[in-house]
Amino acid sequence: MAKKGLKAVINFINNTPKVEKSITEAFLDRAVGRSVKLMERNIKAQMHKGWGVQEGHLRRSIHSLTTGFGKGEVRTGATEGGREINYAVYVEYGTMYMAPRAMFRKGVAASEPGIIEIFNYEAWRVANQFPLK
Repeated sequence: MAKKGLKAVINFINNTPKVEKSITEAFLDRAVGRSVKLMERNIKAQMHKGWGVQEGHLRRSIHSLTTGFGKGEVRTGATEGGREINYAVYVEYGTMYMAPRAMFRKGVAASEPGIIEIFNYEAWRVANQFPLK
């Protein structure tokens, strides 16, 4: 059986060559890093105790990371105590016995305004020559 997991991805795409020269690696590292942490917090905020998550295995399996220049993601699927936590997809989309919870979809949607604000703020810092690290 294939492993089932969820993943939310941020991929910065710059279509303006002029701007590309002023964008530094530090700018993208900060903006993407802060954005994926925000998504992780908002996804976890969508989880409720009433869902049978008292032990917190699913919550602990959700983590964020940067995956390259201008890229980052929040994903599930960790190993805890020798067993793999890979049932997030069933919680997200539901089963014939359980309604979908949509924690990833709701968390990502709730993060969009904050991500725009993060990128705007980091671009403002670059434009005003503030130190990035």
